[in-house]
Amino acid sequence: MYCRGCQKRVKAAREVVDRFVDEGKVVYGITTGFGKFSDVVISKEEAKKLQRNLIVSHACGVGEELSEEVVRAIMLLRANALSKGYSGIRLETLENSCRNVK
Repeated sequence: MYCRGCQKRVKAAREVVDRFVDEGKVVYGITTGFGKFSDVVISKEEAKKLQRNLIVSHACGVGEELSEEVVRAIMLLRANALSKGYSGIRLETLENSCRNVK
């Protein structure tokens, strides 16, 4: 679904994120809270929970449901953006997202 260069960039970005967490480096949104909580340092043990809570907090919608075709297009656009290698997403997560578009 995406190029080998994309795989390398995604893996490299994830390695950076993992290194920041392992080293306890203070990095906004990775080892800190967000917004007014940006000065709150998140421990390595709490980092996974922070990321999950971020996803859950954004997992809602209002209004009428979108068609399957529109949802698949949005997912494809998101996968394209994530494949650039700037987000720190795990390759497995991106691959799973791509499988769901098919």
